[in-house]
Amino acid sequence: MTKRMLLFPALAIILLALLAGCAAPQPAQQPTPAATHPAAKTPRTATPESIGIAPEDITLDDQGLVQAWQAALVPATPFDNMHAPGPSGLPTHIQVLFNGVSDPTAREPGGPVIYIIPVDAYQSMWRDHDSSAISDLLKKIKAVDARATGPKPVRGLPVLPMEETFGVNDFATQLRPVGGDDASFSKTGFRFVGRFAMVATPVTNAGLRYIYQGFSDDGRYLVAFFFPVRTDVLPDDLEAVSTEDTDAFNSNGLGYLADKAAALDELPSAAWTPDLSKLDALIASLAVK
Repeated sequence: MTKRMLLFPALAIILLALLAGCAAPQPAQQPTPAATHPAAKTPRTATPESIGIAPEDITLDDQGLVQAWQAALVPATPFDNMHAPGPSGLPTHIQVLFNGVSDPTAREPGGPVIYIIPVDAYQSMWRDHDSSAISDLLKKIKAVDARATGPKPVRGLPVLPMEETFGVNDFATQLRPVGGDDASFSKTGFRFVGRFAMVATPVTNAGLRYIYQGFSDDGRYLVAFFFPVRTDVLPDDLEAVSTEDTDAFNSNGLGYLADKAAALDELPSAAWTPDLSKLDALIASLAVK
């Protein structure tokens, strides 16, 4: 019997347990100047065609991790809870795109992106459809204390937008606070390395992302950053999973995932590609003129 076949007896039980225990719902091209402009302190005026911030107001130090970046104003997408893979809907917002991508619809699934989303418009869109899901998740994001001592969450961390989170956050490691300076648009937030899965499997590099969740200093904008990462400590795909890990996963899937998260949490930031500290510096450099 192959490794792949060994995975299936445990999948249904593990996924049901994760779904019951996790808080996550189902669902320009231009030079890259250093972030030297402070976030604006005066109120910004939003309209249906804007969010009070223009793409050209964005500054960013990409830390040499990408070829180029482009900020774009993205029109609203309607609320939709009738189609797979899960609920979706975003107000007009800004996306920072990387590596030559200038059209948000051309970005590969799971590709790097920064979202700047107006909080009030986001909540209103979903409340207008009798859903408190966004408001509830925003509260949970604010409540995450990445500085707390003691055991860290190994799954179920709250993440928005839902367009990036289909499935369940069944694995999380490297939870850390990310702080900025006076020029940073998002001065406080948290990041972790994790994945969102529709089916429970052993941990591999496939689908792992650096995920940042934070807010502007006035609380009016959600800042979310996603960037694919990997480490040599993990196999790249299921075919490369060891017999030892396969057996551990099949005998106690949740315990295996928790043990793996704890082990990976001990890795230095440089053991990941890209270096997690550089990704921290990138999002901390995000500023608005």
